[in-house]
Amino acid sequence: MSIQKIITNEMKKVRDPSFILREGQIIQGKILKLYPNNKAQIQLGFHQLIAQLEASLKLGERYYFQVQNTDHVTQLKVIGDTLSNRNQSNMEELVRQLGIKPTKNNITFVDNLLRNKIPFDKSQLQHALGILERADNKTQAVTVLRGMVENRLPISDTVFRALITKHTGDFSDVVRQLNQEMLRRQDVPLQLTRNMTEQLTQLSGTAKVDVSRLQTLVEDQSVFRLLQASGVIQRDIQYSSFNHTVNRDTSHFVKAFNPHIDVGNNQAFIQSLSKIESIVRNAQVIGQKWGDVIQTSLMNNTILEPEVFNKITRDLNLNPITLTQSKHEPIGNQPQQMQSLFQDLQVLTHKGSYEKLDRIVFQLMREIFLDHTNQVLKDVGMNYEKVIAQDENNPSNTLKGMLMQLVTAGEGTGTHQEQATKLLHFINGLQLQSIHESDKFIEANLVLPGGNLGLEKDVEMTFEGKKEDNGEINPNYCRIVFYLDLANIKRTVVDMNVQKRAVSLTILNDFPIDGITNTLKPLLKEGLKQLDYHLSSVTHRPLTNQESKTLDRKITYKTPQVPYEGVDFRI
Repeated sequence: MSIQKIITNEMKKVRDPSFILREGQIIQGKILKLYPNNKAQIQLGFHQLIAQLEASLKLGERYYFQVQNTDHVTQLKVIGDTLSNRNQSNMEELVRQLGIKPTKNNITFVDNLLRNKIPFDKSQLQHALGILERADNKTQAVTVLRGMVENRLPISDTVFRALITKHTGDFSDVVRQLNQEMLRRQDVPLQLTRNMTEQLTQLSGTAKVDVSRLQTLVEDQSVFRLLQASGVIQRDIQYSSFNHTVNRDTSHFVKAFNPHIDVGNNQAFIQSLSKIESIVRNAQVIGQKWGDVIQTSLMNNTILEPEVFNKITRDLNLNPITLTQSKHEPIGNQPQQMQSLFQDLQVLTHKGSYEKLDRIVFQLMREIFLDHTNQVLKDVGMNYEKVIAQDENNPSNTLKGMLMQLVTAGEGTGTHQEQATKLLHFINGLQLQSIHESDKFIEANLVLPGGNLGLEKDVEMTFEGKKEDNGEINPNYCRIVFYLDLANIKRTVVDMNVQKRAVSLTILNDFPIDGITNTLKPLLKEGLKQLDYHLSSVTHRPLTNQESKTLDRKITYKTPQVPYEGVDFRI
């Protein structure tokens, strides 16, 4: 996801500051001081060191160096002459000195590495440029190859394909596309098809809703009535008989939901629940404007004036108070229909009922999130190679294991095979970027398909911080960043810093969401307090401005004039 670039530079500041030179690496340096016996103090990026020189160099000049030996005293070999102020000429000369053809793409890539102060050796460069030459999209290839060199990954076609697929793809889309192909094809062994489609369906969020989990939604009568008024549960269901029956027959529970609410699709159902907040807000608008008028007509047992009735109908079309309401669905101007409308408005605007529902949904989403995370870590095959190496349980029943079987055995052809290969590359990319660690710091990355959380796109998370003796992140000093693409407020980054159990949040988003964040602060503060953390600050900054600064490119953006009042996803 491109929005990860927004805070990349900031995250590097808290990583392990150690500076390690490796034999063969090529770096740019400046001579700060000269000492006897061909020794010098050299500035290499942000670091300074004493090095043994093999040539006489000039004070204050810049050179390209190649690391020769790092046993006791670092030995550097000078490549070429003193660097000039013309960067293009310097790049061309360096590329020639390394025996590489000075093409535009080659020079640009070497310049990219040096400007980002990324050390590299000749072998890495030769392999990377070979891949770059064969790549269709040079810009994307440069980004991925630079990351491979920076993280000292093997510079191979296999690693590149995995990372370019991860860089340009979306987990949710790749899973969804393969699942659709698997359901259409008949040239794959039946058992393999069943196992794969079961896992793909679970991952994509299109599996059926867990009924046992949803029963908590209807345990409270006021919440049950709220779900009826909002159109989630059918109106003719009686609470007493429903609860009595559902304890004996869960299928009766599913039938109680409105046919327009898709209980057979986890993603669609969660999206429906997330819309109840806007339904409640609409009911507040209607109730404040027309509640007294409707109540007066009911007390007098009279119909509304046609002009008033038409205005109420218009406002209901503009502000629906049920999930299933059609803009063309008529309401009758009779006391019975008005009584039903008035009761729904009372139920929907009852603060206590919605607060109860909100807590239940929050707990429900928490359980779904944890289960979904565990499923990705366990069933996708993130530790596939480790399990094989340690001769533990057979990992062939993981998604990666089944994809390996499908691809290597040549099961299926055409689009089907292409989608399977693409997903396999994506999972390989996830594995390669899942953990980066040193002696003192650790960074972990996790990507979840968004369907099970009611989202169309992936949820990406980065965890980093100081490493404990047991290898885990210190919970008192860490950083967690969420990358989200939400239905209403679109691209969002939530950057959470923890220092001595004090939590500061920075939300990057282009919508004016300060009203929402201020409303949720007390809930967040209380939730953190229960976990023995303290909320120190919540800051909102525009996302586009930050992105344009980081990517060094101009983006024209006009701030939306209408404040957004909905919530997509709570963290």
